[in-house]
Amino acid sequence: AQLYKAGRRGTSVTLIEYLSLCGSAVPGLNLRVLREQAEAATRYYKGDSSARELLVPYQELEQRWYQSLRDGEPDYSVYSHDFFIAEVWACWVIYSHKYLRAVRSILPRLGNVSSAVDLGCGTGLTTAEMKAIWPAAEISGTNLPGTCQFAVARALGCKAGFEVKEYINGPVDLVFASEYFEHHQRPIHHLFDVLSSEPRLLVIANSFGSRSVG
Repeated sequence: AQLYKAGRRGTSVTLIEYLSLCGSAVPGLNLRVLREQAEAATRYYKGDSSARELLVPYQELEQRWYQSLRDGEPDYSVYSHDFFIAEVWACWVIYSHKYLRAVRSILPRLGNVSSAVDLGCGTGLTTAEMKAIWPAAEISGTNLPGTCQFAVARALGCKAGFEVKEYINGPVDLVFASEYFEHHQRPIHHLFDVLSSEPRLLVIANSFGSRSVG
């Protein structure tokens, strides 16, 4: 079966299919461990605080991240860790697919969308969903080059029909940003950079409930 199937309810993908894609895009991943971490992260984001004890990489990366902020220089290399393949899955299940379902519910009010960008697209799950929402549109996602997330998103893009870039290039109709701006030192300043792409529509979906770089 194809990884993504467009339909009235949007795209669908199972955790097993997702991890299979990740393993193809990034050889050497421990898919068994990543499955356990994805399931634990999903439980944690649903409110099961006991699951945090299972997320050892998450705790270590979180400590490293906030120490780098105290040192005055965000350590974005944390996002190259394999764990974020699992973390992105949990974010998709708990947050971002619901945001895009809400977008689907108001499609008639959005008018024609011929191009859209998914800022900080992770492994491309949200970007693929956007392609299903607007199949005729030029869809792209942005991410940090050199990370496993970027590699997976690019592989998924080849299957689902979107492109992965480092930055927005040129004007677009719609910009989607889920859990994105809080990762910038100057989020409002960066927002103006994003607005320079002259989007007709801007969808910002955040559920961040912790400290952040911004």
